[in-house]
Amino acid sequence: MYETLEQCGEWAERFRRRFPPFLSQMSGWNGTPLSMALDGFGASIMLAPRLRGERTHPLPPGIPTPAYLVAPYEGCPSDWRRTPDAFFVPIPLGPDGKGPGMWYDWRGNDHHTHDIAVVPSTTGLNPITGRKTDALRLEQYRERCPIHNIPFEGERFCKECNYRHPPQGYVSAPNTLWWDGFRRADGTVEQFWLSDDVLRRDVGVAVLGADRVPAFGFAFFRAVNPKPQPWRAPRGGPESHGLSGGWGNAYKRGGAVHAFAASPMMGIEVTPLHAPASPIAAAAFARRAPFAPEPTDEGFEAGAASCAFVDDAGASVDYTATCDSLAEPTEPPPALSDDREVAAPPPIGASLGEIRAEAIRRAVAVGRGARIEQTLASDHRALSEWQLRPAAVITVYFVPEQVAIAILNGPKRDIVGEAAGYLAHVGVPAGAD
Repeated sequence: MYETLEQCGEWAERFRRRFPPFLSQMSGWNGTPLSMALDGFGASIMLAPRLRGERTHPLPPGIPTPAYLVAPYEGCPSDWRRTPDAFFVPIPLGPDGKGPGMWYDWRGNDHHTHDIAVVPSTTGLNPITGRKTDALRLEQYRERCPIHNIPFEGERFCKECNYRHPPQGYVSAPNTLWWDGFRRADGTVEQFWLSDDVLRRDVGVAVLGADRVPAFGFAFFRAVNPKPQPWRAPRGGPESHGLSGGWGNAYKRGGAVHAFAASPMMGIEVTPLHAPASPIAAAAFARRAPFAPEPTDEGFEAGAASCAFVDDAGASVDYTATCDSLAEPTEPPPALSDDREVAAPPPIGASLGEIRAEAIRRAVAVGRGARIEQTLASDHRALSEWQLRPAAVITVYFVPEQVAIAILNGPKRDIVGEAAGYLAHVGVPAGAD
């Protein structure tokens, strides 16, 4: 289960319809709302097909999982942050306790006025460096080993560690703002994949032990200087695509032209010039080219012709089974069984204490999955060209689907209050009658 994009997409859509989540008004570059946003920065947790086998896979597509603010929900554990930067996401797990793969998506920040760097934390572990995230700062590793403080040999090779270190502990340009797994020294990562087997499979437990934390985090750093003003399309020219106001650009990715317009106030509007035929196709279209179907006048076409990929060894890899699920189905897709044998949720009418205890007890493990081809290119900037403090930090808690349902069905706090604000208490009647 959860080895195809269709299964991930069906689950996410069903859950989202049952519990409509908080959605940011800031959009990602493919026009889909980001799951989580704070102070003009955003992130999505993308559920992906759980990859298997010994070979190295291309980057998989993904579906954003719903995200919910912690603050309103009384069933959230008392040690979870209730600040505007704290969210929780439900995680689907099959009868065998195994869930989907996962990747982090920060591309909604691509058109910020400044370049952005992101430091990820996976249960307290930086998945790029394999070290504890003990401080929110940007680090580069150019000359000396960050662990042994001895000079590197060759290309960031430490003889004491016996492996090559990454060029830095964060993701920034020229890299795309996404990350898929635990970094290896050979230019690949091992896919994040989710399960309920924390003690045996969780990388954070194995590396950090008691220092593992039950949360994920993204620290966003802004460059000191703004980006150069982007290229302007000629007025009324063939490349303008009808953009007006602010500044605009157009580019090609995954077989279709996209246009975006952005204002200095970060009112981002992104418009695909070819609309995908389905939400699942839209998610894959926004992702990596080997999975993206080609646009047609009627929408998107999927099949073996558009799903072929040639790996580094020259062998053809057929993703037809995955890509066929991207097309608009002629028949409804088979439903995931609602009576599957999952761990029993907290009983209906469970106390807040019982719900909170389940959220703590039933942690979600992040394990080492199949290899994915993903390299980390060196940041061309010096650390002095980045701001010292993060501009925003987003905290995310993962909970199994059934525990999330209990939290969402439980009591809520009012975090909106009086619509009239201070005017509700001035004692003067409203209106001019």
